[in-house]
Amino acid sequence: MATFSKQGFSQAYQIAMAQQAPRMYRDLQKARTLKEHLKEIADQASAQYRGQVEHLVEMGNTPDQADRTATEVVFHEMIQFPQEPGQPSRSNMSL
Repeated sequence: MATFSKQGFSQAYQIAMAQQAPRMYRDLQKARTLKEHLKEIADQASAQYRGQVEHLVEMGNTPDQADRTATEVVFHEMIQFPQEPGQPSRSNMSL
């Protein structure tokens, strides 16, 4: 049933970080803490996902609806990075 996976989230987060926060990505690689950082963020995302699913089911959503919605919310809320100085505006970047 679950569409959320820590591994999938971690991969999406890593790609987004490399694109949106390259300095942060390089610093974590250089410090050899990238893997640990990704695990911590994926653990936080997983906990948020579980809480969202529980809340959505309590609000009357089916488990499948809750799963899909919670996955979207977690990815949207947790895969965000502040714009680094010198980086082009994201509104001007093509997807």
